[in-house]
Amino acid sequence: MAEAEGTQPGMHGADLDDLRDAARDRAVLSEARVMLARRLGVPPGEALQHLIWLARDLDMGLAEAAALLVRDGGGGSA
Repeated sequence: MAEAEGTQPGMHGADLDDLRDAARDRAVLSEARVMLARRLGVPPGEALQHLIWLARDLDMGLAEAAALLVRDGGGGSA
């Protein structure tokens, strides 16, 4: 099978899409964690735990909850 132009040997378009999605999720998660840490005045690790609780309470995935938080700018007032 011919490789798609601009891809690594052995990598397929779906694999690259998965890698891009994972990188995007990590970036959003990191941004949400920092945003939450600043807002709550807690270390990033504790902010991550709050984000995990939020995702669980909203019955959604961690990346989805992080994206919601980042999109809404953290909500509320500082």
